[in-house]
Amino acid sequence: MIKISNLTHAYKQADHAIVALDDISLDIHEGEFIVFVGRNGSGKSTLAKHLNGLLTPTKGTVEVDGMGTHLEENLWKVRQRVGMIFQNPDNQIVATIVEEDVAFGPENLGIPQGEIRERVDDALKSVHMLEYARFEPHLLSGGQKQRVAIAGVLAMKPKYLILDEPTSMLDPRGKREVLETIRKLNSEQGVTVVLITHSMDEAIYADRVVAMDCGSIVLDAPPREFFDETKLLKEIGINLPPAALLSRELKKESYDLKKALSIEELAGTLCSLN
Repeated sequence: MIKISNLTHAYKQADHAIVALDDISLDIHEGEFIVFVGRNGSGKSTLAKHLNGLLTPTKGTVEVDGMGTHLEENLWKVRQRVGMIFQNPDNQIVATIVEEDVAFGPENLGIPQGEIRERVDDALKSVHMLEYARFEPHLLSGGQKQRVAIAGVLAMKPKYLILDEPTSMLDPRGKREVLETIRKLNSEQGVTVVLITHSMDEAIYADRVVAMDCGSIVLDAPPREFFDETKLLKEIGINLPPAALLSRELKKESYDLKKALSIEELAGTLCSLN
């Protein structure tokens, strides 16, 4: 697992330091799907960069399968286990052909050519992009590019996949494609997923939702319990998913509804009304 213990991170300025993470402790277990939410500046992206050693703790530790990210000798193995996906897929695509881009990571790991071919095909199949293997990335949609970026990380066979707002630059179709891919990787292949997002619609599919504010964790719970904390969520600037908000308003109008988080749940509940 990834074990975060009393993690503090401060960004040094000319004459002072800005504390982005303040004494955070959290365990991320293998096979989990965890979503981090919070307003801008809450510390989500800083935390993500600690999970594979892109940042070093000011205080405390981050351990990936027992390996501390603060030790330089561990970073190579840590980054093999923890893959990172960022907002803009164009910043992660380095080759002019899709399959060559996906092969880039394994080649740098020194993987034999025969195995690289197998890994590239498997990774592209996992994100439903195998038919685009010979395409030039600039011809793809935003959602397709993001799935290629995910395939490039998967080809290195990480245990943990960290995604920092991967759908923020995508249209609704692209967002749906990427979210479906992430969910399948977790449920069908057992990849541990840590998703950072502003979209509450994406949070409802997690095992746990973690809310951050001012560099601290203020709530950590399964989605249904998480979104019951309406007062706290309002205080830290987090809205309910649209379906949950609508079902809540309908209950106020005396409709006998079960709490719904997704549009599918809400539609099923409404259809069951006499």
